[in-house]
Amino acid sequence: MQAERNQLEKVVVAFTGWEEGDHILELGCGNGQHAKLLHDMGFAVTAVDHSDVGIDAAKARHEGPNFVQADVREFEPEEEPDGIYIRGMSFYHYELAGINRHGIDVLEETKRMFEWLRSGSIFVMQIASNFSGDRPEDWIHHNKLSDYVGLFSQCGEVVSTTDWNGRALTSDADAKKFGGGTRSGIVIMTRKR
Repeated sequence: MQAERNQLEKVVVAFTGWEEGDHILELGCGNGQHAKLLHDMGFAVTAVDHSDVGIDAAKARHEGPNFVQADVREFEPEEEPDGIYIRGMSFYHYELAGINRHGIDVLEETKRMFEWLRSGSIFVMQIASNFSGDRPEDWIHHNKLSDYVGLFSQCGEVVSTTDWNGRALTSDADAKKFGGGTRSGIVIMTRKR
């Protein structure tokens, strides 16, 4: 857990401008591990996941964050967050343009999430990818860096693209060479205009 916290502090929080006491909305929180880490760093955290099993496990394991069971496509936050954090949410593992195989229009859903933020706030999405562009029919996709940049640049100003270790990723070739692997992917930060 300490290694996860160090990575979250070094690669995400250090570059967001989030300050202690800020309200961070984590979407697709799973069992709540990262919500708890953010809470322990001094943030007020609301963590949302579609899975009632995941939310029940998060509530049983972690005190502090406000865990909410809801479909993100139907969720509306009760208060304006100071930032949004997503790690591994399935929306971003498949087609990013148009309606994906699960019936989700990822661009429209992402734009809706950005509406919750005030101008200047940071939206962080962290997800595993080897950046190969492989899109198997029956498995998750490994979207390219340019796919993610293309998506998020329609929602705000992309201010940072790194691998999970904080190394800057500047091109598809660069991302494939340095950012891929079994324990890595992209951390993309976008500022709402």
